Amino acid sequence: IDMTREKLGQHKNYYLSICHGDAYEEMLVMKEQLKDLVAGAKIYAEGQISPVLGVHTGPGLLGVGIMVLED
Repeated sequence: IDMTREKLGQHKNYYLSICHGDAYEEMLVMKEQLKDLVAGAKIYAEGQISPVLGVHTGPGLLGVGIMVLED
């Protein structure tokens, strides 16, 4: 969460995604902690992470993706 806020900085034009690997409830907690960024995102998406990543990490994986657009 801290890394997401740090990388996003003061940018106001961005896409945001929060995903999980068999950790839906934990994803909702993360979403609540990032609710201001979720609300400000031009596009917001959430869902389950690909099984390819899950094979390498096991259950409980959480991920945040941000794409900063030109300001």
